[in-house]
Amino acid sequence: MPSARTAPSPSSPALLGHPRPSAWSPGTCCSAPAPEIQKSKNLARRHSQMIIDENQKVHSELDCKMQDLELKSKKLDELAVRSESDRRNLEKEKEKNMIKAKYLKMATLEQQKTDENVLKLVEKHKEQSSSS
Repeated sequence: MPSARTAPSPSSPALLGHPRPSAWSPGTCCSAPAPEIQKSKNLARRHSQMIIDENQKVHSELDCKMQDLELKSKKLDELAVRSESDRRNLEKEKEKNMIKAKYLKMATLEQQKTDENVLKLVEKHKEQSSSS
């Protein structure tokens, strides 16, 4: 019949050179008393909560800044579109003005020719009236 005792596992305290504790008692496992451990845990918990709160605050600030940047980007896009539209309108206006200037120049030249013809006719009329 096999023995009721089994061989110790390779990681058991007896094989590692440590005696197996029979029961846990305060002071045998840890050197710090329980209130000190609790105090450390509370301190660590508060510190962790402060870090979490700070991360949430920074995350919120980043979200706000991202929204601001998106809004500014949209405004710049709108301005660019408006500027492009304004530029096209100005180009059209310049073309219209150039055409008007061309017609005005042609009208001015025509007026000068007419004025010259009128002067010639006046001179001719003077000559005819003085010779008669």
